[in-house]
Amino acid sequence: MTTNALLLGSIGVLVETSDMQRRAFNAAFADAGLGWEWDQETYAKLLKKSGGEDRIARYATQRHQTVDPEALHRAKVDHYARMMADNGLTLRPGVRELMDEAANRAIPIGWVTDTGTAQLDAIFDNLGTALNRDEFAFVGAGMHVDNRKPAPDIYEAALADLQVAQGGALAIEDTGICAQAAVAAGIRTVGYPNAYADRGEFPDEVRIVTELTPDLLDD
Repeated sequence: MTTNALLLGSIGVLVETSDMQRRAFNAAFADAGLGWEWDQETYAKLLKKSGGEDRIARYATQRHQTVDPEALHRAKVDHYARMMADNGLTLRPGVRELMDEAANRAIPIGWVTDTGTAQLDAIFDNLGTALNRDEFAFVGAGMHVDNRKPAPDIYEAALADLQVAQGGALAIEDTGICAQAAVAAGIRTVGYPNAYADRGEFPDEVRIVTELTPDLLDD
């Protein structure tokens, strides 16, 4: 079957910012005087469930502390944006080539993330000419659905918006929990793990790769 849509999932599929995000969380916690410090091991465990704001809320509950998850996450996003501006961003290996091949074949491309629009805007701003928003026929965000990944809602929304059948779409995800969402939507899924991802947590149906290549569009 011919691939009828290329659905790039989370932020981490396009850019490797896992540790930058961890440091941004810690900077927000320091500003709030919480005394929280997420080291690499802790953060890797926390990433087993998606959603930054929810991650903060769960961690506070575990520590029997009361915080404002929304305010803390806004502060984290601000730190994250500054770090991106200071350090710059580059696309992960193969992303540009895969997107160019999809465009050459007139295959619509979606960015099927359920993160907030502020983070997406910051990424577009800091990638500059390396990635143009107009290249995407669909850009998702958390506001588009009631249930975040691993629920399939955001993928179902993308398929409906692009008016394509699930059987011909190709999804790329960087974590097992996010890959579950694509698989649940009945979409052929490739895993492109980020630096903090546990490969063992990807669904069995998912093919794991270390680099994106144009031939992934060939079923």
